Amino acid sequence: MSEKPLPPPIIPPAAPRVRPQSPPAPYQMAVVSDDASAKPRPTSCAQCGSAHLSTLTQLPVCESCRLALVRFPFPMWVKLAAAFVTLMVVVSLAVSQERFTDAYDTVRAEKMVALQRWEDAFQSYGRLFKTHQDAETTVLYAESAMGSHHYQEAAEAVSSLTGKYIPEYLHHRATVVVDDLDRLAQEHERRMTPDGKPKIPYRPE
Repeated sequence: MSEKPLPPPIIPPAAPRVRPQSPPAPYQMAVVSDDASAKPRPTSCAQCGSAHLSTLTQLPVCESCRLALVRFPFPMWVKLAAAFVTLMVVVSLAVSQERFTDAYDTVRAEKMVALQRWEDAFQSYGRLFKTHQDAETTVLYAESAMGSHHYQEAAEAVSSLTGKYIPEYLHHRATVVVDDLDRLAQEHERRMTPDGKPKIPYRPE
């Protein structure tokens, strides 16, 4: 009996060859030398042109110009601008103070009128009348003068309205003041002595 031949041996496939990789190179930052990017320093003073630059500063100036910069660090135009701004601040504060005073007198006068304290109202409106002789201030001043028995001041106030435009809401009030002055003038005429006394002014024309 013949023997059967043995099957050929099974050879496992060879593993694929992996090419070894070299480790990554370390990250390197590019270093730029300061000397390469730095600009060459001027060789003369930027102020006076002197060739002897100061060694106490990096600025391109000589020693005398450096001392001048230390004593006077701000140029003239900066000083002039600062002086102009200071002047504007002083002027604005002065104007604001005047407006604040006017506003205070107005509020105080209105309060005094509401309390029927005519003398105090006359004083407050009198200060306003010296600087603001518009129609409204004039009529209010005349009314307070009538209430505090300052008839001469009331007559002068309404006389200053001659030739001026008076709004409709003030025209009636001004007319009331004039009518009261006329009534007082007529009463004064009846009581006037023969030797003569000052008359209350009549209706202004």
